[in-house]
Amino acid sequence: MDGTYRITTLGCKVNKADSLVMEKGFCQRGYVPVPQGETPEVWVVNTCAVTEEAFRKSKKEVKRAKKNGARIVVTGCAVEMKPEAFEEIGVFYAVKNIHKENIPSYFTTRGERADHALARERTRVPLKIQDGCERGCSYCVIPRLRQKACLPMKNVLARARELAQDGAGEIVLCGIDVGRYKDPESGKGLEELLLGLAEEVPDTWIRLSSIELSEVSEGVISLLAERNPGNICPHLHIPLQSADNKVLSDMGRGYAGEEFFEKLSRIKRRIPDVAVSTDVMVGFPTEGKEEFLHTLDFLKEAGFSRTHVFKYSPRPGTKAEAFGDVVSPREKSDRARRAREVASSSACDFHRGFVGRIIMVLMESFCEEDGGVLRGRAMPYMQVGVRGCPELVGKKVAVVIEEASDSGLKGRLEDLTRGCNNFSGR
Repeated sequence: MDGTYRITTLGCKVNKADSLVMEKGFCQRGYVPVPQGETPEVWVVNTCAVTEEAFRKSKKEVKRAKKNGARIVVTGCAVEMKPEAFEEIGVFYAVKNIHKENIPSYFTTRGERADHALARERTRVPLKIQDGCERGCSYCVIPRLRQKACLPMKNVLARARELAQDGAGEIVLCGIDVGRYKDPESGKGLEELLLGLAEEVPDTWIRLSSIELSEVSEGVISLLAERNPGNICPHLHIPLQSADNKVLSDMGRGYAGEEFFEKLSRIKRRIPDVAVSTDVMVGFPTEGKEEFLHTLDFLKEAGFSRTHVFKYSPRPGTKAEAFGDVVSPREKSDRARRAREVASSSACDFHRGFVGRIIMVLMESFCEEDGGVLRGRAMPYMQVGVRGCPELVGKKVAVVIEEASDSGLKGRLEDLTRGCNNFSGR
């Protein structure tokens, strides 16, 4: 169908942020998104290659789109890694990451500018402030696939204003190494950016997507603890990967398990109700059974609010590729299962601390088939379910928390005039 488009996004929030920029570009050229089940004129697949499984999924998605007869444009990290894999499929364009935001301009304008909504991201919207990484973790291929760059602070503020005007209830600041953000014009860093955003869009929640341990500075902790204007979310996602010092050294992570635990403890002491989530990799080539148990014990003690567990897969051109892939698939799966069991218990413990309280929740969706259930997220990133009406989607509402599980919280709507505990009603 002429004048229509679809963007399929795989992988991280950075890709999602890139896709939103492309979506706006298509709307500016008069294109409109097609509903599911219909074939667009232009179909963009924004791919991922962080793991072998992600690369396979990306290639599978491109092949699926190709069968529909659309003009296929493929971009993202899988294209950077192995462009020939997609050229063989016969795509219309294969575009590098650095040029992906220009993709809409490759196609003829189809009419007057279409209304640009936030499409699938109406409430919690990712905003890329930084790209690329130079840390050199031995298992990671991303430094080869993305160029390091920071968006000027004035551009970030302008984009945030635009998103807030479009109805975004929360803006998620994302990048590959967000903690090393530096305004290319003034040299101001992440703390100044957070404060600037908090002032620029005071009715919108601001969340950091992920930050490395070394960048959780005293200034960042102080900002969340004592200097928070009220709309910066008390949530830090800090990748752990492993808690064994030998494995951490082989990974090139630059810290020891003890250092991570000490800073984690300090964060929890200083920031009320803070949620600290993490990533853990199992099956790294130098992770034996004893090393894995060190990580498992750490997870039991740390009490993360949420833990993403994934299995190591060798990536071409990385330092860790030379280590081989010595942990069997069965052992990796067993370790992942055990780590997820601990993660589930920790998440449940964290969530129980909110039972009986009234907190603000940004509602993201409504499911009539599920009995009229609204689902949303609180500032510390817990998922919350409550019965209500679809008109509340996109709004921040007060919820009395009645139940907790590993997956989140359940409650009932509360009269806004009674206020809430600790979390902003903005």
